[in-house]
Amino acid sequence: MLPTTQAWIIDCKPADDWKTFIEYWKGMYHYSSKSKAYDVYVIDRKMPFKFDSVILRGLFEWKNNTEDKLSEKKVSSVNQIIDKLEVVNQLADDWDAKTFSDSFGKISAIWQVFLMHVIQPSQFPIFDQHVYRASIYLQTGDIGELKGTTKQKLNAYKEYQAFFGDVRLASACDSRNIDKALWAFGRFIKQYPRLFSKTSL
Repeated sequence: MLPTTQAWIIDCKPADDWKTFIEYWKGMYHYSSKSKAYDVYVIDRKMPFKFDSVILRGLFEWKNNTEDKLSEKKVSSVNQIIDKLEVVNQLADDWDAKTFSDSFGKISAIWQVFLMHVIQPSQFPIFDQHVYRASIYLQTGDIGELKGTTKQKLNAYKEYQAFFGDVRLASACDSRNIDKALWAFGRFIKQYPRLFSKTSL
């Protein structure tokens, strides 16, 4: 259940609605990757569209957000995805959860979710530690971190999906703006956790 009011912004923030929260926090979003791959191939994707190895590699380099360089382990994971390029394009045309799990269930949870997102962005919101932290705080007032096994993280994502859908319905805001706002807010919590402790409120 979403709160209808909240002191959204520490100290001088207005107690207002979700739209106000999103409008404020999306302006605080700053992602350091200089790559335009995500905007071009996910947000502003032109149809008809087919993924290729260059596009997929570029998207995962954007997601990595460390000067667009991937570790050896992550390169191996991306190569496993690229090896099944035909499946990726099949899922983009016709999503099937079992096919996805059978094909990509062995890669890390966060990268599974990112792949789901780039394949079907309207169905699967992007997910990481910051948006998860924001969602937990906004629902419970606690600071929660994304931990556990791959299965536990995927279950956490399902809960986040429901939360994200509720926010989208309540705010009538664009999904990308919701993501930016939650990412910026979650990152702010990580930077200034004392401001969000229950003893300080």
